Amino acid sequence: MTRKILVFLVAIITLVSLSISSIVTAELNEEDVNYKNQNNNDIMTTTATNEEQYLSKISDEVLSEFNAVGSSEKLSIYVWLTGLSDEHIDDMLLQQDPENYKLYSDAQKASDNKQYREEYSVRIETLQPSIESRRQIIQNYFRERNSRFISEYICDEDIIHIDESTQLCIVKADKNTVMALAKDDEVVKINLYVELEFIDLQADANSAIRADYVRDSYGLDGTGVKIGQIENAYLILLIAIWIRLI
Repeated sequence: MTRKILVFLVAIITLVSLSISSIVTAELNEEDVNYKNQNNNDIMTTTATNEEQYLSKISDEVLSEFNAVGSSEKLSIYVWLTGLSDEHIDDMLLQQDPENYKLYSDAQKASDNKQYREEYSVRIETLQPSIESRRQIIQNYFRERNSRFISEYICDEDIIHIDESTQLCIVKADKNTVMALAKDDEVVKINLYVELEFIDLQADANSAIRADYVRDSYGLDGTGVKIGQIENAYLILLIAIWIRLI
């Protein structure tokens, strides 16, 4: 009798243990499923967000044109790459041309600090070498970076123009290539490139400003006139300094 009761108790304990084990396993499986579902949802959300980010780089005109002509057709597009910050340019100037970096740095200090400006006389003749050095460094950077980057996606025959002074490239590309470009972190924007017809307005301009009269009456034809381009805000400030100090 005692043996039967013992066997009965063992059987009860075994059943309870199996039940508890099943419940725990079921709960673990449910947690695992919930984790996988949440993980999949996170992946889908991230993928959708990335897709929206890529598409935001491509102009509506480019997407509309592909819808009209087909994805396999190649469109002429502007590809705008990441630019250079003033800090990055200054770092390159410091590493490659320390002497001219000091000239340029001193000029910046003169433009930012009134007391320093009064003590330090900035002249275009002394500053010009540092401006030329800075410009050359920028051109070298964009020439190498733009050519290297575009060659990874575009064959030579589809390259229309690679700028050597800015982050602009003009190429021909199908939709798959455009999407690949948009996914690259170095690409900022992709716009549709349209060739414009050049209209010579020289005759109208001469008439409007009476250039013929000035040339014929006074012999002034523009010889010796220098045309300059202001490259950034620092130079605008420096021009004001030159006017004051010279």
